[in-house]
Amino acid sequence: MIHRAPTTPGLYAEIGQLTGVCFDAGLNVDPSKWDLFQSDRSRRKRLWWALYIHDKWSALGLGRPSYIHDDDCNVPLLSTDDIAISTVGGDPLPPTSARMFVAMAALTQILSMLLSHFYTLRAVNNLAQASVEDMSELGRYFEQLLSGFYTEHILPLTTVNDTLLDPTGLYRERRCGPCLKLTLIGTLFLSYHTVELVLYRALLRSMAPPACISIQFRTRAKHAVHSISQLLENLQVTRLRAFWWLPISRINFAIAGGFMFSMLLSSISAEDVDYWSAEITRYRRLLDMQSLTFDTAKYAAARMMLLATVIHSGRPESAGGSVDPKQAFCRDFGVELNTL
Repeated sequence: MIHRAPTTPGLYAEIGQLTGVCFDAGLNVDPSKWDLFQSDRSRRKRLWWALYIHDKWSALGLGRPSYIHDDDCNVPLLSTDDIAISTVGGDPLPPTSARMFVAMAALTQILSMLLSHFYTLRAVNNLAQASVEDMSELGRYFEQLLSGFYTEHILPLTTVNDTLLDPTGLYRERRCGPCLKLTLIGTLFLSYHTVELVLYRALLRSMAPPACISIQFRTRAKHAVHSISQLLENLQVTRLRAFWWLPISRINFAIAGGFMFSMLLSSISAEDVDYWSAEITRYRRLLDMQSLTFDTAKYAAARMMLLATVIHSGRPESAGGSVDPKQAFCRDFGVELNTL
């Protein structure tokens, strides 16, 4: 994996190849009533949901179409009963890891709905005609889904009083504060707030900043960004060596940084500009510091440096005067100004 390359070369093609293999094996079909051992049925479900997770998150991170469409599969959502309690060698597996896998599958279903509603070519054309009230209703619907997910899946993991393992299952910590517990489920926590940012990015690009509902969504987006920055700031050495799902976590840290720049460029008040400028500076500092020993942060650090360079290069002194930074950003990244 070349972490400096914006398109992470080969990833999208690799996901496509894996998808084809899984369809050839019939993993997209519910095996619940098949004449197989329960362990084999559960294995098929685990393989399918592992593919589903990586397909959807790769589609998000790379800005490409998803290979898997929900109409073409009927495999029920995973439960902890589908995940073995021990390894092939007989070593016990931590229940926390099983619950994280189940939670990630459930969160990815919400992400899939978001991609379908906001991020396909047809959806973008349809939403261009949608009213502010329609967008607000959509926003509230997805916020309710995310709130229900947090209550059902993340909250129980952060309130466990028993021994809690990090994602590797190798490090035990018996005295866990709230922040420490969240770093133990870092991939899931980061992914949850990334889905929030994906929602708010889609809503805000369809609303004018002065709108009251737009201000509310921008405020909620601030909380999501702050949570990601806090997660990065609270990571300890033992957590840096823990298992982080790649390339999902690598891309999600980068998405958060890109979202900050889009919020800065769409700010209409000096207070907002100051806030997002400070957040970007803080986030870049954290990424630079953590990337020395945390490979997962290197891609985001490189992307933030590139974005900062583009913004600053939008103000060259020339015979024709300075170039507006928003226009420079849109020119170099091939986006329209009104989508920021």
